[in-house]
Amino acid sequence: MIDLTSIPRKDPEWRKYVCSLRCCLTGTQDRVVPHHVRMKGFCGVGQKPHDLFCVPLTYDEHTRIHTQGLSAKERNVVMDQLVRLIIEYMCRRLSSEEGF
Repeated sequence: MIDLTSIPRKDPEWRKYVCSLRCCLTGTQDRVVPHHVRMKGFCGVGQKPHDLFCVPLTYDEHTRIHTQGLSAKERNVVMDQLVRLIIEYMCRRLSSEEGF
């Protein structure tokens, strides 16, 4: 079983990697920033989610989402990208350690 408590909440290397990817909404690499996806049960009110829950967005898209929100289609795209990145993160951790 994987012990998620062993994964650091803040992971600058992972955020840097996420920023090296293309924006999951526009496909561009211009001014990409990590967007922390908020999901019920994964962080408290007013708390930033775990860095594991980051997806790449351009600065402009990131700002728009924080002011206007996501459409249903955009939410699906972001969640698909998030699932792929979480799987990649776990695979990288498992290959670099003897488990968690």
